Amino acid sequence: MSKTTYLTPQQLFEESMRNIARSTSPAEVDRAGNKAMDRFDALLLIGEIDLAQAGDWAMQACHKATDMLLLIREADQRAADGLEI
Repeated sequence: MSKTTYLTPQQLFEESMRNIARSTSPAEVDRAGNKAMDRFDALLLIGEIDLAQAGDWAMQACHKATDMLLLIREADQRAADGLEI
């Protein structure tokens, strides 16, 4: 019988941030961000993290998602400018 291993709350946070950072489209950023928020909500509800930690992680995830959306928009704009030349 195989043993199930569980990620710690910190590992779940880090994985969520990596998923957001790997996103290559606005839709992927949205999905990764929503999944991160769902994870943080679940950890809060089961008492694995407190409200302050959940809020801090949510804010960090929002900042990461915003950064990724800006990078994607900049890359799309550069690609469009390159096509116009």
